[in-house]
Amino acid sequence: MNGSAGSAVPVLDVLSGYVKRLTGRPSHESARYALKAWTEFCMEQDVVYVHEMTIPVQERFVAWRRISRSTGCPISNGTMNRNLDVLRASFYDAWRRGELASFPYVRLLPKPSPRDRFLTEEEVQRLLAACDEPHLRRFVLLALHTLQRPSAILNLRIEQVDLVWNRINFLPAGGVQSNKRKPIVPITSTLRPELERALKESVTGFVVEFGGNALKKVRRSFRTACKRAGIRNATPGVLRHTGATLLAAAGVPLREVSGMLGHTTSRITEEVYAKRRPEFLAEAARTLDRLFPAETAQPAQHNVESCRT
Repeated sequence: MNGSAGSAVPVLDVLSGYVKRLTGRPSHESARYALKAWTEFCMEQDVVYVHEMTIPVQERFVAWRRISRSTGCPISNGTMNRNLDVLRASFYDAWRRGELASFPYVRLLPKPSPRDRFLTEEEVQRLLAACDEPHLRRFVLLALHTLQRPSAILNLRIEQVDLVWNRINFLPAGGVQSNKRKPIVPITSTLRPELERALKESVTGFVVEFGGNALKKVRRSFRTACKRAGIRNATPGVLRHTGATLLAAAGVPLREVSGMLGHTTSRITEEVYAKRRPEFLAEAARTLDRLFPAETAQPAQHNVESCRT
């Protein structure tokens, strides 16, 4: 929708009102970070009203946001789209509430292709050896053994760990499932002693903590451990992909990998991880061998002498 009806409506009022209404929902934290980015951009670029948020201004935002101001690292299209989607959702929400008669079109970036970076088993062992801080080692083990996202692991509380039934419920009591589902997963034999210690030692009530405080991120300590281990191009999110990839490569049924990941169907799992399974396209390969046997593919034998004449 386009028009000038939003000419007198400040864009940050629309955004902040929308984010405030998300309080208590799973998407609130992501929207809050998007609001922070949009606030910095609008104040720096002197963008005030809704009607000013045109496609060229959105492109300026993307260029401005491309490099993280906190880490200096490039920001992916996926993260950028989450910021843009919050803007789009806030406009639609204000329109639905009668606060806007129309609003600018918000264009998302091309959807990024699935990440294919994962750690090898040897890299995993090097990483664990380089985790000289107990909280980081606990985080890495949890990520590898539960296949959950970093945020789910850092928000995991001790009451969500059931040592009697030997399982972890990543959906907190009273929580609501979102697109990023939080499943119930089994506790592995390797992970159990680590969780037993966590339940005894926890000061904050969280499974992963540092210095008696809860953690929101482990990027800095993770990056240091990777550097020490000689591992490049890895983020905490790679651990989830690593666990799922190595499970698929070991022949674990994709429905079980899907269940661990929290996917509602195995479609996403199959698209990303099927190629890692030992039997991936095996029937097609066998058929190709039958159709095109090596005997029929031998190059013709030429008389060497005749070729020289």
